[in-house]
Amino acid sequence: MKKTLSLLIVLFFTIFTLSAAVFTVFPDNVSFYSDVFNVYSNPAAIAFREDLKSKFIIGFTYGDTLDSSIIKEPLALVQALDNNLNISFGGAKMLFSAAFGYRTSDRKLLDNGVSYDFISSNNIQLDWGYRIKDFAAGIRIKGGSSAIRDNKVISDYLGFFQNFLLAEYTNLDGSNYFSMGLGAQYHINIFSFGLYTDSLLTLDQSKDLSVSLSNILDTLTFGFSVRREKYTPAGELSFYRPRVGLSLKNIFSDIFTFEATAELTLQFLPNRNLSFIALYGDERSKNSILKVNDSSSYIGLGIRLNYDKFFTSIEFQNSFLKDNKYLLMLKTSLFM
Repeated sequence: MKKTLSLLIVLFFTIFTLSAAVFTVFPDNVSFYSDVFNVYSNPAAIAFREDLKSKFIIGFTYGDTLDSSIIKEPLALVQALDNNLNISFGGAKMLFSAAFGYRTSDRKLLDNGVSYDFISSNNIQLDWGYRIKDFAAGIRIKGGSSAIRDNKVISDYLGFFQNFLLAEYTNLDGSNYFSMGLGAQYHINIFSFGLYTDSLLTLDQSKDLSVSLSNILDTLTFGFSVRREKYTPAGELSFYRPRVGLSLKNIFSDIFTFEATAELTLQFLPNRNLSFIALYGDERSKNSILKVNDSSSYIGLGIRLNYDKFFTSIEFQNSFLKDNKYLLMLKTSLFM
């Protein structure tokens, strides 16, 4: 009976995670605009939104790192879980967001079960953007903290669920943070360019606000994209709307991320479309730009639907890691 109840709890929890919404959805190229979720990648994108109907967003993201070598171990379906509940609301130039996350780390197999560290986080974020013709700038202010339940031994999925969501957490030392980011976008014809740094202003270890040029450069991201516009020069709706983009994340850090995105949108009506997304990314060293870190490559596939005021997306991302490990992320989105 207890085993059956545990399986039902896991099934319910899985269905919930797969049917909820997500805070940030790929692709996250900082040059992308027009959709509300592009704001999460670059606050400047809020000034170029084409659809201003979406003023409230509630979402959930689900991810886990899966290791095929331990699939027969207890609680093999929970290895490095990472879930986030997010709520956002705003208007044409501003978006306020609150996020509540739960994740596991330091998984250890013991004789009497599996040991986890459970970590919860609370974050708030304010995005604001201003546009002058084809150029826009945006500011992001965010902060938060984390709490932990460390070295908890779990023997079944029911116990995992209870410890994950229902138990008390203690503050995690050094987890408090505050930072200000700055973004910019420029669009000319079918070409788009974007820049974003996540650390224009940060809270240092002494709890004083500071500006560090090295932090700004280390978190600087550049994006470039080409896309077919929603309407032709004659004013007719474009049925096929391809878009491709390249992104360099953390350009001046020792290890930066290269990402390429391809997207095809079928525009049925002005407010109804279906998009297919493909994503490839990897990590590279600034000392060897053309050499790819084999353990960091990943791909992503997604389908996104926009139907009047209803907006949803379902996505799958897989990282090809060493030691038979894979990163699984399933996401859906709902905007109102």
